[in-house]
Amino acid sequence: MFFYLIMCLIFTQLLSNVYYLRKGQDKYPKIHITETMNILKLKSVALFIPLLLTACGGGGGGSDSGSPQTINKPLITPAIKPDIPAPGQSNKVKVGVLDSGVNKNISNIAGKVALILHYVGQGKNLGSGEFTPEDITASLALADMDTSGHGSYVSQILASTGSAGTYVGNQNVELYEAKTTDDPLGHSIIHDQLAAIMDLHEHYGVNLFNASWGSYNHYDENSPITSVLKYLVNSNGLIVFSAGNDFLNEPSAENLTPLIDRSIENGLITVVGLDGNKQLYSGYDESGVLKGSNACGRAAAWCLAGDYVVGPLLSENNNSYVYFYGTSGAAPQVTAAAASVWHTYPWMTAKQVKQTILTTANYLPDGSQPGTPYNASYGWGELNALRAEHGPMLFSSLFGDFNAQVPDSHYIFSNDISGDAGLIKNGNGVLELAGNDSYTGNTTINQGALWVSGSINNGSVNIAPGGVLTGSGSVRTTYNNGTIDLSNGSLKVQGDYSQGHNGVLNAYIDNQLDISGNATLDGAVNLVNQNYVVNGTYDILHAQNVQGKFNQLNGSKFLTIKQVNYESDNVNLEVEQVSAQNAVSNGDSQSTAGAKAVDSIFAAANAIALKQHNGEVLTLDEQQLLDYSAGLQSTGSGEAVQRIVDSHSGVIYSELPSVLLAEQNRLTQTVVNRLSAMYGMGQATPGVWTSHDYMKNQYQPDGWNQVSSTTNNTSVGMDGRVSNTLLLGGFVNKNNITAKLDRNGGSLDGSQNGIGAYGQFNDGAFYLNGLASYQRGDADIKRPVIGNGTQSSQKSNTDMSSSSLYFESGYAFHLPHEADITPYVSVEYDRSNTDSIDEGNQQGVSASGMKGRQTSVALGSRFNYMVNNELHLAAWAQASKIASRDISDMSLTTNMSGQEISLNSPEFDRNSFDYGLDIDYVLLNSVQLFAGMQSSTANNQALSASAGLKYYW
Repeated sequence: MFFYLIMCLIFTQLLSNVYYLRKGQDKYPKIHITETMNILKLKSVALFIPLLLTACGGGGGGSDSGSPQTINKPLITPAIKPDIPAPGQSNKVKVGVLDSGVNKNISNIAGKVALILHYVGQGKNLGSGEFTPEDITASLALADMDTSGHGSYVSQILASTGSAGTYVGNQNVELYEAKTTDDPLGHSIIHDQLAAIMDLHEHYGVNLFNASWGSYNHYDENSPITSVLKYLVNSNGLIVFSAGNDFLNEPSAENLTPLIDRSIENGLITVVGLDGNKQLYSGYDESGVLKGSNACGRAAAWCLAGDYVVGPLLSENNNSYVYFYGTSGAAPQVTAAAASVWHTYPWMTAKQVKQTILTTANYLPDGSQPGTPYNASYGWGELNALRAEHGPMLFSSLFGDFNAQVPDSHYIFSNDISGDAGLIKNGNGVLELAGNDSYTGNTTINQGALWVSGSINNGSVNIAPGGVLTGSGSVRTTYNNGTIDLSNGSLKVQGDYSQGHNGVLNAYIDNQLDISGNATLDGAVNLVNQNYVVNGTYDILHAQNVQGKFNQLNGSKFLTIKQVNYESDNVNLEVEQVSAQNAVSNGDSQSTAGAKAVDSIFAAANAIALKQHNGEVLTLDEQQLLDYSAGLQSTGSGEAVQRIVDSHSGVIYSELPSVLLAEQNRLTQTVVNRLSAMYGMGQATPGVWTSHDYMKNQYQPDGWNQVSSTTNNTSVGMDGRVSNTLLLGGFVNKNNITAKLDRNGGSLDGSQNGIGAYGQFNDGAFYLNGLASYQRGDADIKRPVIGNGTQSSQKSNTDMSSSSLYFESGYAFHLPHEADITPYVSVEYDRSNTDSIDEGNQQGVSASGMKGRQTSVALGSRFNYMVNNELHLAAWAQASKIASRDISDMSLTTNMSGQEISLNSPEFDRNSFDYGLDIDYVLLNSVQLFAGMQSSTANNQALSASAGLKYYW
């Protein structure tokens, strides 16, 4: 037994003998093994990790040295299974490196290593799936990170940045390093490798693995590796194995596991190594033994070739250059290419990634296996990583129909695709075929869009109800029960075209469906424009013979199909424009204003389209207006039309005078009631005062936007007594107003500074109050302008001013218990002004300045109650009516059309019932604290609150 173990160690040592050349006089010395063997000092490193198992070649059983006991069927369900993103969903593709670890400090892989986990001894947990590897990512000791240096070389081939002139790997990967050996020679236990696969796949979301190792064990359906690989592959995993370096006609045993269970073939790739002459690498080792790459052999169907010699790389201790020999270096080239494919097409299954890698390889003939696309020496041929990034080149019965489950996005297959299988398009995304495709299977579009910019030269195209065919290329005979969309160019059908009862043809003006055979029509035709459309007749379909008719005609909201003309070989549409005033469903004032603006844009576009038709060169502004108008014309829903029309109405400018008048009225009422609270019962007491007023209002003019506003006003005032019956005072104030519109999202943010004067004449029972105020400031205005699928934000600033004059007279009737009731009558005059504005860009508008005037009268009564000398309560109510109102119309000019539109301004409610409560409290015989609340039935909501204090002289 001892002798047998010694022979095993000798055999495994022989397997590890490959070479690298340190940096010498030349930066990148050339390698000629047969010529330099005797003159260059060579050093042996382990580049093909032998798996030391029982009897050095057994079937994966236990050993006397503490390796795990035999496990026939490992439990594949781990204790924890977090939600893990699929490959490609994040910015980087996760690659599991099953090797000797890695020196993460090597400069050309800096930042590429996500994790280093130590799995030696974890194989005993295969049955439970409860793995507890040691996280050694933070270790700084090279011996801990990488035992032999092998993993550091493999990792550089996978992900090197190419710094210092080294080999360039994949820049879109992050490495999850599984350290599965502590032996400097690279001996490992197969169960530890399997534990690493399970743990990284289940707990870290790693689907792609590089396995630059192998053995010559005997595996069968009961071997743990069979179960683990089958599970990995069935859960969308892909593993890349090196073939081995013994110049044999068969690869190592792990590569042949698909012969035990064919399902493993879907996610396993075998890699052999080539020399500079595109032949399997061979050379003599230090002992004069002929070594080199194993052939694909019985793994040919899932095998291809990479370079046997790779470099230059940085040495494992980061201080010299090396070239890396062996299929251990060929395998990570393929793994890196698979990661690129998965990064480009994150929706692909592992089987499809593998299919893409194999079918884009450069075939290398060896005279064997005629009639197949692979052979026993090189498999599918030499890796072509750049070509693989452009999709597969073969849809073959070897793999089955290519089922593309494409999510929301646009992906392109630009290679020429051949083969005897077909394509099935699923998923909501877009798959574009840009090559000259000759595959003979059928093309089925179940979901999303298939965009053909190249050609499909064989088979038929079948469009299901959820599918869309588009593009400017050509296809064969087509059966349309879904949608053909001509928005991306004229599509050619080399054969017959049949549109079913549920089929739809999206007929874009200026593009046609060109059919070399016969056309049978049914279903619907949708008129959809790409360019601006004027009234006219447009061809949409040509064929050798046209039979049948469309049973449904659908225009857009701004375009209508007046008539369809069916000829023997042609179909055309008579198209007519629809004005915005007829397209909009809501006929209120705001819609009318917006429709006028939109129709002015269409009128300008018609004039520009005529210039273009006459061959005149358009200016940039004219072309932009034409493109914008074309977008408006293609609007398909009534809801979208309403949003577009509302946004073009410029309503926030026309409503601004009414808003300012209403706010001024509410502010005046608030100030008057606050002054009444300060007056108390009887004659007012002079002093200095300050207050803050908060007002929240909501207005709903008939047929216009609802306006929600908030005003905050701060005042400081002083008054004094002129005589026993007359008190005069003045104040300064600052208010901020914000207003928002509900139907198109416009908003105003303004502020004003003001002054005011007030007075009271009081002879004990009769009184007369007066108030005058003036405010001036500016407002920042924002509003969206909405097109069909577009939105721009328009901003402007306008100066504004408002003023008010108020008189009130009443008579106090004294009641028992220190109370009185005072009926009164009041009159108020308010005015507002806004300056003209210009939003200053093509999609904006300019608007004239506006003025507003109104006079209102009110009849009300106040009830006052003196609780004691300090506390005073009051309640009041009044009925108000705006007796006259004059708001100027607005002249609105859309900058695109240059046409001026006159718009009537909206008006808010004229009648209201107002009421409120006030309280004041005298503190220390010299300080009066007061507060009040008031509300109104004006419009939908009007609520005010005030608080302040006054210091008596």
